[in-house]
Amino acid sequence: MVDDDRIARIRQRAYEIWKSEGQPLGLDKAHWLRAEAEIDKDFGTQGPQGKPSKLTGTSTSKTAPLPRPPSKRSPKKKSKS
Repeated sequence: MVDDDRIARIRQRAYEIWKSEGQPLGLDKAHWLRAEAEIDKDFGTQGPQGKPSKLTGTSTSKTAPLPRPPSKRSPKKKSKS
């Protein structure tokens, strides 16, 4: 039950962060991780006994930075002469 309360608090905080940033698309994971860190800090814990986060699949005691998305550059097309 403690985990359910923690998840509910993280969900609410992530929603507040999303709203405060103008409801941007595609930042849900970043908002969740930020909210998770804030909630865990407020609880004075590093998550429930260091269990893996359901969202990230990594330990909640250490959060790795998000990887950069791959470049979307398209190859140059050769013109016919």
